[in-house]
Amino acid sequence: MEVIAKIVSAAMVSVFVQNAIFDRAFGSNVGIYASRKNSTVIGFTLGITAMTTLASIVSFFVDQAMLPTEFGWLFMPLIYSAVISVLYILGLLGLWRFFPKIFRKIRKYVHLAIFNCAVIGALFLNSNYETYVFKIYAYFIADAEDTTDTRFDYWNRINFDDETAFYDYVNEVKRRTLRNTSVDVKYGDQLLTLSTCNGAFSTARLVICARMVRAGEDPHAGTTGSTPNTNIKWPSVYYYGNENTYDPNAPFVPYGP
Repeated sequence: MEVIAKIVSAAMVSVFVQNAIFDRAFGSNVGIYASRKNSTVIGFTLGITAMTTLASIVSFFVDQAMLPTEFGWLFMPLIYSAVISVLYILGLLGLWRFFPKIFRKIRKYVHLAIFNCAVIGALFLNSNYETYVFKIYAYFIADAEDTTDTRFDYWNRINFDDETAFYDYVNEVKRRTLRNTSVDVKYGDQLLTLSTCNGAFSTARLVICARMVRAGEDPHAGTTGSTPNTNIKWPSVYYYGNENTYDPNAPFVPYGP
């Protein structure tokens, strides 16, 4: 049931995305177009099912070669779309050659079905349906347009070059956090960073930093009893209306060895 629910959810999202794109770009609503005739709805659905299934089978074997590479996941949607294109052309040629009557009926909406299943495939191939648990180890206020010496590109991290780069990053987060927690962070931990707008100043962002719970670890350990950070490193814009109390030489207990 869980797998079926995920497929239905992805299909609904893809229909929404498809309708939004066609409505905005071409002024035509695909959902309305497909619902004009029952036969069109059936053909539309069958086209999505058939093309998605065939393309998924082909892409499965491509996955085995691409996904183990460092950036393979970045190219999978492009590869999936290429597979869709090839199958689409072969399918149309086959229908035109062997089933000309059917070809004349479906050629008006087959393009829409192809686009829809490409969207579904891209959604699935860029989604991870595993369940993970994370612990928040810090949260801070950042300036999205900071160009001063307090600039921190917290968002521009996918992989760290080495252990030093990892600890430089998490310790910069710790210097900025509004409250100190007892959640430790170690090299090799999987990090999660969430950022949203904040009202502290016009370009403020509230940044939530968490790490994945390790195997066998108590997910609640260290998550209670946080204390205020008495030496917060704020972005420069914050000091325009507030006293600069940050002391870079104050005692600091960093993450790491």
